Amino acid sequence: MTWFDHLFALTLLLGLPAYAAWHVSRLARRVEADAADARVRDYILTIVLQWSLTLLGWWVYAGRPFVDIGLATPKGSGRLWTIVLTAAAVTFFASQARAVAQSAVAQGKIRAQLDSQPGVRVILPTTPRELRTFGGLAVTAGICEEILYRGYLLYYLGAWLPGAAAVAAAVAVFGVAHVYQGRRGILLTGIAGAAAMGLYLLTGSLAAPIFLHITIDVANGFMAYRVLTSPVAPPV
Repeated sequence: MTWFDHLFALTLLLGLPAYAAWHVSRLARRVEADAADARVRDYILTIVLQWSLTLLGWWVYAGRPFVDIGLATPKGSGRLWTIVLTAAAVTFFASQARAVAQSAVAQGKIRAQLDSQPGVRVILPTTPRELRTFGGLAVTAGICEEILYRGYLLYYLGAWLPGAAAVAAAVAVFGVAHVYQGRRGILLTGIAGAAAMGLYLLTGSLAAPIFLHITIDVANGFMAYRVLTSPVAPPV
């Protein structure tokens, strides 16, 4: 480990959560002020930031075995698990998105959840252009966050903590990185992070976690878009 490893890990542990909270608060003010393309600009900025951090991490890690941070093709049973679980995730979330698109009751429940989580609602797409750009953000987050929080951070923490403790700490950090979403958001992202971590440990590769992460973000973005752009049913 070098001093740059420590600095990079500190950025993931403390810097990004603090930045995300400030960034979302800033976006909320811009959206409230009706700034043109506020969300689109925010999505693009986040895409650039995440790829920049990932490429920086790649440089920090250069010269070491990339398999140690999950950048490897699944082997043996890991390949089968990757295919089966990825297909199951895509099928499940596609079915869920279709159900939400066709059900006013489901849309009402999601709208109520979003209304109770302003930090989540403000980052979700409400126009076709925002939805398209959000798709790029979902792919970026799926790739970059898995490399940073599942691959690199687990590798770093594993040098200082026992295996189970390193896994738990990496999952916790990923949840806290979404502090802007409130307690419910931290819990849900922590659960999703734990599932992705389980897939990583099961398959020995970040392939399945990346596909799962992208699928969840794309599905949630689409469902939120349908909810937020659908007419609100009048009270009965």
